[in-house]
Amino acid sequence: MAAFRLEEFRAELDRLVQDAHAAHKYRSPDLAERLSAQDPLRSLRDGYELPRLRDITGDSSVSPETPAYYLCGNSLGPLAKKSREYIQQELDVWSRFGVNGHFDHLHQRPWASIDERVTRFTAEIVGAKRSEVAVMATLTQNLHTMLATFYRPHARGGDPERRKIVYERRAFPSDKYALDSVCRMHDLDPRECLVPLEPREGESFIRTEDILRVLAEVGNTGALVMLGGVQYYTGQLFELETIAKAAHAAGMVIGVDLAHAFLNVPLCLHDWGIDWAVWCSYKYGSGGPGGIAGLFLHEKWATCDLVRPSGWWGHNRATRFTMPEEFDPIPGAAGWQLSNPSVMDVSVLIGALETIWEGVQLANPSSSDIAQIGTDEDTKNRENADTLGPGRIMPTLRTKSQRLTAYLELLMGSDGFDLEQYGVKLRLVTPKDPEQRGSQLCIQFMENTAQRPVQNSTDTVASVLGYAGFGFLARCYALGIQKRNIMDSMFLVCWG
Repeated sequence: MAAFRLEEFRAELDRLVQDAHAAHKYRSPDLAERLSAQDPLRSLRDGYELPRLRDITGDSSVSPETPAYYLCGNSLGPLAKKSREYIQQELDVWSRFGVNGHFDHLHQRPWASIDERVTRFTAEIVGAKRSEVAVMATLTQNLHTMLATFYRPHARGGDPERRKIVYERRAFPSDKYALDSVCRMHDLDPRECLVPLEPREGESFIRTEDILRVLAEVGNTGALVMLGGVQYYTGQLFELETIAKAAHAAGMVIGVDLAHAFLNVPLCLHDWGIDWAVWCSYKYGSGGPGGIAGLFLHEKWATCDLVRPSGWWGHNRATRFTMPEEFDPIPGAAGWQLSNPSVMDVSVLIGALETIWEGVQLANPSSSDIAQIGTDEDTKNRENADTLGPGRIMPTLRTKSQRLTAYLELLMGSDGFDLEQYGVKLRLVTPKDPEQRGSQLCIQFMENTAQRPVQNSTDTVASVLGYAGFGFLARCYALGIQKRNIMDSMFLVCWG
């Protein structure tokens, strides 16, 4: 993928502004309309049900059709219309056919194999072979499953000196809780085993060179590196390929939490040699609140006789329903599945991923290859491939994401975007380099007025914004963005 050049994008906007004779430069509604008109993914928005202003504010005087600005897609993605349709279909099958829905299904989605409808897409999205991914459980449960497998400092034949885990200091709290607990389950002190990575004094981001230095210092006492793909608080995109090489050189396993990276940034987990990864689906994936999660396990571990948590859904599919006493794991990531996945959760995710897949197909009408994603022949070809790249879905989304994120950043720096009159000063926390971030912009309020409503008398709108990782509602000036400037909901504005 070609690197995104902010200077080139700014020059493109300047030409459009000049052609349109726009009075307010980047804040011109006409400019936004022109950008939307040339956007190959412009129809994708129609596949979602977005919150309405009346529902958000409770203001009955507002038209029921007036949209709210939904800027919290990395906390909870919006509902795909297909997901609503598929949920109703599954309820109907359950009602009419009961347990027979596991094998005989009106819509060709038998419950016994319904998770395979998801892995055709998730493998593509994370840059993996289909045998390397599974859909199961929730993120922290999957994290514990992987930690139980790969963090075994007292295992027979293991190196008792390798007990340190390198992690990011401001990891999402659930990750830190899991790391603490896995140390304690081995009768180890987390304070002695966990090695934090943190920014230099006065900086917001963790430099890659500092990560590599710590890995070298930990050396043969290190067991595991545990990082996020995108840092949830700052939006920093970690250089996973470089870090994975350094981890392996130090004899360590690398695991990644992709909660804020899945369907946000291009990933090449197989090519990068990532050992394992976990993710949730309810953010950019629109898998629904608390929706089903995913797991990646590199094929180099597929045939290893690893001690692992085991369950019946990870058993050989051919004999699973004969209920044998001995566990015969499915080769690859699916062998780590424990229980059968929730059909309702999986159906929501199928609807969301199909919506994105169809949108990407429309954006690339000359490419028949995208339509073949997940077919038997396509799966076979990918299983036999040495390298996979970032797949065929994410490059198109990434192009839109980088343009849209850069546009919002330019709006924040444009004339007329002035919140100081309200006693508010802002600082962009997320890296300014588009190659070091996803579609998330984190903004720090420098004054203690972050939760005070800011209103514009001419255009009051409702926005859903992120606050310390959660959502709250505010009637605000929408960060100076007029309604038609919002072309997508794939942003988080994080009040730090």
